[in-house]
Amino acid sequence: WQEQADFLHGQISTLPVFMLLCAGFVVYLSKSSETVREDMLNSWVELVSSISKVEEFSLRKMLSTESGLLVWKSWGLPADKLSQENSIVVSNLGAEKVPFVIDPAEVSVAWLKKYLEGESKTGMEVVASGDPRFTSQVELCVRFGKTLLILDVDGLDPMLYPLARRDLQHEGARWVVSVGDKVLDFAETFRMVLVTRNPDPCLPPDAAAL
Repeated sequence: WQEQADFLHGQISTLPVFMLLCAGFVVYLSKSSETVREDMLNSWVELVSSISKVEEFSLRKMLSTESGLLVWKSWGLPADKLSQENSIVVSNLGAEKVPFVIDPAEVSVAWLKKYLEGESKTGMEVVASGDPRFTSQVELCVRFGKTLLILDVDGLDPMLYPLARRDLQHEGARWVVSVGDKVLDFAETFRMVLVTRNPDPCLPPDAAAL
């Protein structure tokens, strides 16, 4: 009992540090390559080891479970470390954030569809950026609070900036947002995810900051 109690006490004492590392990973390293992630995490762990008994860190162990990753694998998620970490980042972002997924081989699309469909209580729409229905699908999802998965993007379409920034305004008891030349009712359950096949997309700083 004493050994177990000491173990749990140690886990509790290091939990804030682990959560700090998780937050740092999601905010600062989600855009980085696997090599950069590993190098930065090693330097962070070395830095915090002076104030805590943290010797190693795994995002997958902290923010996911083996059974959960197996379910995601059955949904089409590749089993490699990079794909699993990327999926964990997407799953831990709030609805107000807009993931921009770089996926040249489109290996994540099947998982994204299954995951987002399960997370959304109001339904999901999938549309390619060049689809003639693109504008109408965006408007539909904004009004009804659906999850919108946009494929084959080359950047952030100008009409999507107000949605990515959440440039909302009050009109009486309603929230509204400008999309193109229209002002639409905004449902708070709306969520947007972008996927590109371009391995090196050119995003202007104002889009990358979102």
